[in-house]
Amino acid sequence: MNRNNPTVIWERISRRSSDECWPYEGGTFGGRYGRFSYMGKSHLAHRVVYDLTHGDLPALIMHTCNNKLCCNPKHLVPGTNSKNQRHASSSGAFPVGATGLRGISRDKGRNYWTAQGYLGGKNYTLYCGPNLAKACAARAKWEEKHGVTFFTQGENL
Repeated sequence: MNRNNPTVIWERISRRSSDECWPYEGGTFGGRYGRFSYMGKSHLAHRVVYDLTHGDLPALIMHTCNNKLCCNPKHLVPGTNSKNQRHASSSGAFPVGATGLRGISRDKGRNYWTAQGYLGGKNYTLYCGPNLAKACAARAKWEEKHGVTFFTQGENL
């Protein structure tokens, strides 16, 4: 078999039922995304699969399952960075901080709370001060304005 052929990628993917994740079992970029090499270059495995199955390769491909090693074509959709960040946040893919509240963190040394939001590739500081209730209110206002719900620790995702 010609190893310079991108279809060889299927040998490194554990294909399961059509609704399950299909993990890439080859090399990775830092243990995060699958790395597939052909024609002397490294490529993101899920992008190769998308190109082979859907064509018209977009600038960004989102994993609807939030599994970075997944190569199931049904889990790969075109998107933008902003849309990808909102999806990952609203689906619980981003870990919550020590407070158990997504987007709220505490600096114990300075004894203040920070509420943050992410949109359009930019981080926004929504509140920074000593009052947790104000930080939570700022974050809630942000979520309402941008139509994103963020889960808190202990909720079923």
